[in-house]
Amino acid sequence: RSREWDASSVYIDACASEWPKYRVYSSSTVFILSHQRWAFRLAYDGSDFSGWQIQPDVRTVQGELHRALEQRFQQKIVTMGQGRTDAGVHAAAQIAHADLPVGLDRKQEEEGTTRESLMRGIQSFLPADIRLLDMWPVADDFHARFDAIRRRYRYVVFWGGSPLLDRVGWRCSNLLDIGLLQTMALRVIGTHNFVRFCIPPSRKDATTICTVNVSEWEEVMLGMEGDVFPVLRQQEGDVNQGELRRKGHMRLENLQGNEKVGNYPRMWIYTIEADRFLHHMVRRLVGTMVRLAQKDTVNVMSSIKGDSSKKRSEEKKIQDWDSMLQADLNEKNDPEAKKGFTAPSQGLMLMDVQYMDVQYTR
Repeated sequence: RSREWDASSVYIDACASEWPKYRVYSSSTVFILSHQRWAFRLAYDGSDFSGWQIQPDVRTVQGELHRALEQRFQQKIVTMGQGRTDAGVHAAAQIAHADLPVGLDRKQEEEGTTRESLMRGIQSFLPADIRLLDMWPVADDFHARFDAIRRRYRYVVFWGGSPLLDRVGWRCSNLLDIGLLQTMALRVIGTHNFVRFCIPPSRKDATTICTVNVSEWEEVMLGMEGDVFPVLRQQEGDVNQGELRRKGHMRLENLQGNEKVGNYPRMWIYTIEADRFLHHMVRRLVGTMVRLAQKDTVNVMSSIKGDSSKKRSEEKKIQDWDSMLQADLNEKNDPEAKKGFTAPSQGLMLMDVQYMDVQYTR
């Protein structure tokens, strides 16, 4: 009878002459007995990362998290994120889980091990562009990806403004029609086949059907050409106009006339929440809406043919938008199908992930 321990796979207790007595114990069974599953909430600036998922020879968020956990606990730690973000995409609340060789029983707390001390220890090994916002113990069967029921993303588009915005938004060369943007956004709400707004999954049985429950645009004006903050709105008890001017902001009520208002930098913020997202889905939705809502094409048409032409032009854009949202289920592999335009990655940010059990939504 021989015994062999393979640390990466299984423990084998075998008798070569008695096959029925072979017993194989999964290492994960032993692993669970001495480890606690933890959930993490992370924020990161995705500018210098090649996405979330660990890859060889490139810098990724998951790779940096693995390195920090392994340095802190001096053993191999594997994490699972709720989903992937592309290169350049940011996150305000990425959720991941991992099995750590530490719990929070009374004895450990008496010895000085607390959730806060664990967070400080892990953060000390993370780079400056990743922040561990929170961590908490969860059930052994919690799964950051498969237990998530909704995700929310935000995309920022801007015109004018500070060069600091280029790191977190898409600089647009033309003003956008907020009314047209919002009309298109509202049509996204519901269950649709988003095959024209994604890189179709390679698996034959994979679906491109998603259910969207929030889809909306907001337009704000920035305080001055070099500013990165929106104009302050008048509220009861607000400070006087002189104080606002010194901060580089002006009240919206004091901006009179289209010409004066038009000189201020603008920002358009798109928010979308859905049960699931496909690869490049948000970026293609935003890219297509922005292309259709650019005011230069509308203004040229209206200056030549009048307001009726402008109305017809907007109606045609809405028709084009609706036709893309009403894609046929058989279009997945159709090379002739019209595809959405992909917006750049730096304007996208993962904002929130929700779970059915409230203890996972912190």
